[in-house]
Amino acid sequence: MKLNLLSFVVPALISKAGRVSHSGANVAQWALLPTDCGGEEPPPITSTLQISKLMYCFGQLRAIVRKHEKTFNEDLSNRRKKRAGLVEFDTPALVDTRNSAANPFPAAKMNNPVTAAAILEFLKKNQKHIRQEEGEDFQFVRSGEENGDDIPHMAGFLEELGRDFDAEILEFDDEHTDVGLRNTLVYSVVVNRTSKRITVVFRGSVMKVKDWVVNARLIRTTIRTPPIIREFTGERNLKIAKGTADYLLRKPIMEDEPKMEQIINVLKEVYAFKDESTGRDYSDYSLYVTGHSLGGALAQLSAFVLAGSEKTAFIPKPINAISFASPIVGTSGFLKEYQKLERDGKLRHIRVSNHHDIVASQPGNRYKQTGVNFHVKAGEKMEVAYLNPKSARSLLRLGSVNDAHALYGEIGYYPHIYAKDENENLFNKDVLDKSIEQLYDEYAEL
Repeated sequence: MKLNLLSFVVPALISKAGRVSHSGANVAQWALLPTDCGGEEPPPITSTLQISKLMYCFGQLRAIVRKHEKTFNEDLSNRRKKRAGLVEFDTPALVDTRNSAANPFPAAKMNNPVTAAAILEFLKKNQKHIRQEEGEDFQFVRSGEENGDDIPHMAGFLEELGRDFDAEILEFDDEHTDVGLRNTLVYSVVVNRTSKRITVVFRGSVMKVKDWVVNARLIRTTIRTPPIIREFTGERNLKIAKGTADYLLRKPIMEDEPKMEQIINVLKEVYAFKDESTGRDYSDYSLYVTGHSLGGALAQLSAFVLAGSEKTAFIPKPINAISFASPIVGTSGFLKEYQKLERDGKLRHIRVSNHHDIVASQPGNRYKQTGVNFHVKAGEKMEVAYLNPKSARSLLRLGSVNDAHALYGEIGYYPHIYAKDENENLFNKDVLDKSIEQLYDEYAEL
């Protein structure tokens, strides 16, 4: 019995309505993330999900403002203006910095950073045009349409985090996302001054055929060692999934550099940044890389490059990757080089997989898992082990593929990570409370 991603995942991702389901970015439900950590910094997985939530939220608001802000769409025909329902948002510059004069990070496509506080302020000021109920994405409300008195759900999440969540989006690259089949990579760079972390967040697969074309290519072909990896491994025959490598390491249409080079250039400016007036200095901040689904595969590969390349000597090591529902990136040669960086203390990877999610077992065959695995299940403690490969046969349950791959839902990742017993105690608290280094000391077989 031969199982592969195309056999089960693609059919399962087609809903009854005939559209690809949005498995990776139901941001509203991320408001369920724990925010009360007893005055302590939240554990790595929780902190990473909070940052990811901020990125997804910002991306949705940015898209709404771009499409419906009157002053950004003056060149549209009258017919298209009417169709778009253009409005004048209150202070759109809080989330769209295109007209900002300041540009502290010239390599970034954003003209100015956007803080979590600015997003909260925008949501409060524009409540009449932004709707978000619990469990739902943001929706645009046209002028004259009825909107409730409740503030968007995300605003409540940001208010609860308060000043202890001193986070700022430094880069959000969603340019050229509608051109060609290789241009839907969306990533963000976020600094959290509370935890002294910089996080690169990759968006997962969403409701675009282009993303799922790349997902299919994950199992169809491999490529030999890309030049940027050959520079620090010396190996010419490291086989890596072509879809993931192309997204990250190949120059996109309409751009001058591969995304990996763009990310390194932004990080170089961030780590060199110093502001005497505020005392801000990010040179000793830890670097985290994260993503879900396709974004998780990109997180694995980019962390590998960031940990090994001489171009990133300015970044404190280790590079910490936390991936959710990630397909496998490379074969045994890739794993061997990955482990070299782990042994040298340059790279750490926490790979979160969910029972019945066969995407996290693909492409299978010669491909090899990396990192310390958190394998979560319903109603019991997670399984924690190094590498911990699972076959598609052992995970498959027909009718549950898409639900198990999603971050939320009854059998999704979140409810299993934060599952509670009958006394309302977290099953996995002892594991979640550990630092990444503690987890590696305990579980990594290096």
